[in-house]
Amino acid sequence: MIRIGVGQSTQMSPQKAAREAARMAMSRAGLERVDLALVFASISYHPYYPLLLKALQSEMNAAHLVGCSCLGVITTDGEWEAQHALAVMVMASNTVKASPFFLHPLQGQAERIGRTIGELTLAGRKDEAHSSIGFAFPDTYNFQPKPFFQGILGASDKAVLVGGGASEDGSLMQTLQIYQNQVLSDAIAGFVLNGTFNHTIGITQACHPIGNPMMVTRARHNTIYELAGRSALDCYSALFTNIPPEEIREATRLIFVGFPADVTESQFHRGTYLVRSVVGVDLAEGSITVPEMVEEGQVVSFMIREPNKAVRDMESMVSELAKIHRDHPPSFALYFDCCGRGRSLYGRTGVDLSVIKKHFGEIPLIGFFTYSEIAPIYGVHQFHNYSGILVLISE
Repeated sequence: MIRIGVGQSTQMSPQKAAREAARMAMSRAGLERVDLALVFASISYHPYYPLLLKALQSEMNAAHLVGCSCLGVITTDGEWEAQHALAVMVMASNTVKASPFFLHPLQGQAERIGRTIGELTLAGRKDEAHSSIGFAFPDTYNFQPKPFFQGILGASDKAVLVGGGASEDGSLMQTLQIYQNQVLSDAIAGFVLNGTFNHTIGITQACHPIGNPMMVTRARHNTIYELAGRSALDCYSALFTNIPPEEIREATRLIFVGFPADVTESQFHRGTYLVRSVVGVDLAEGSITVPEMVEEGQVVSFMIREPNKAVRDMESMVSELAKIHRDHPPSFALYFDCCGRGRSLYGRTGVDLSVIKKHFGEIPLIGFFTYSEIAPIYGVHQFHNYSGILVLISE
C-alpha cells in the first residue's frame, strides 16, 4: 500500500512555510514516519533554503528528502508562480521502495551520471511483476541531455525516466538541487520508485504546427539552409508578412521549429514531436539555426504557442489517461509544467490543473514549473520544451 500526502504554503517565512506544508502533507497522508519527502521550493526562498530544510526535517524526520528550486509550484490545491511557494509530498509504503539519488557535479559528467541513474532504476526490480520509474530534477544550466540519455540507454533499454529541469526567476542565473540538508547547483537530484505499481505518462504541448510540414533539403549540424528547395529564411519570413526583414531576429521568440521525435515520420501527432526555439538567423545565407542537430531528408514544421489549442491538447491527453485508469484510479500524480506555459501562455493560473482535476478529482498531486521537461517518446528519452508531463502512479 502507498500512503501519500501533499501540502503547500505561500508563507514568506521559510520556517513557517516549511511547518505549514509539512504538517498539511503529513496529516493528509496519516503518517508518523516518512520514507520519502519530495520538495519543490520557489527561488523566492533563496538564500534561506537551509533554514527551510531544517524546519521541514524537524516536522517530518524523513528518511530521504529530495527536490529542487523552481519558479513556481503546483499541487492539488492550486498553482503559484513567481512568488513565495513551497510544495511537499510525503510517501510511505510497504510495496514500493523509494531510492533517492544526488549527483554532483553534473557538467561534463552527463553520460556517466545517466548510466548510474539508469542502473538504479533497474536495481530494485525483482521480476517482471515489479515496476520501476525514475524522477530527475537536473540543473538545467549544466544539463547535457544527449549524453545523459545515452548513458541511461547504456545501462538498460528498459529504464524509464521522467522529470523537469530546475528553474528560477532569472535573478540568480543558476538553479539549485536539494538532498537532505544539502543545497547545490550543477547537480541532479531525484529518486527511483521500485515495486508493485503501474505508471502511465502523458505529454501535452503548448506549441502547435502552422502551415505545412516541410522537408529539410539542405542543412549542416544545427543550421537549416533550405526547406523543400527554398531558402529556409524565406520560408520562415513568410510567416511574418508585416515584419520588415531587419526585424526578423526580434520576432524569433514568436515562432518555433518542431521535429517529429522519430525522424522517419512526416506528420505531427500530439505528444510525438519536439519543439525548439530559433536561436539565430543569417540574412546573407538565408539560414535559421536551432539548438538541435538537423538531418537532411527529415521533416520539420514551424510552430506557434497558442493557448486555445494548448487547452484542447491538454484535455485530449488527460481524457486519454482517464480512460486508461477507469478501472484502477491512480494513487497520486506528478506534473512537470514548462515555465512557458501557465500564466505566460493562458494569461491566468490553474488552467492545466483544472483539466487534471476535472478527470481525476482531488488526487494527491505535486509538480513545478520547469525550464525543460524529460519524458520518453516511443520508448526513447527526450528533452522537451513548452510541454507538460503528467505521470500517474496506481497500485
